[in-house]
Amino acid sequence: MLSSRRSDSRTNASTHHCGIEGSIAYRYKSTQALVGSARLDTLHRDISDRVTSKVVSGNKDMIRMFYFYATTVKGVGVIGHVEFEAIARKLGTYITLREAEALFGRYDTACTGMLPYFEFIKNFMDVSDQVVFDTD
Repeated sequence: MLSSRRSDSRTNASTHHCGIEGSIAYRYKSTQALVGSARLDTLHRDISDRVTSKVVSGNKDMIRMFYFYATTVKGVGVIGHVEFEAIARKLGTYITLREAEALFGRYDTACTGMLPYFEFIKNFMDVSDQVVFDTD
């Protein structure tokens, strides 16, 4: 059985963090509703498990892996949902572009559409701490 435990502030931050006035925020909210939170939790856990299994020497290797896919904007490596989809697929997770956008919306707390890769990794790991699977 799947359950998701989040504190009230994290729930608001992960689902309604940008308001609905911006087009990116609206897209995130729409795709998250279409995909569903259970599927997003499952995708996140699968990607997180695959990252963990590939990373032998800690966060340094994970940072390198994500940086490889990062796009450079103004000299800063950034990741958007398209790059995130490529990372997930490279790791062996089947994910659609819609699912990648919906899941990326959980990490993009400022609704900019792109995150510097260090911020992406931090937010990715923060969400990993929020999703809990029951083994019953």
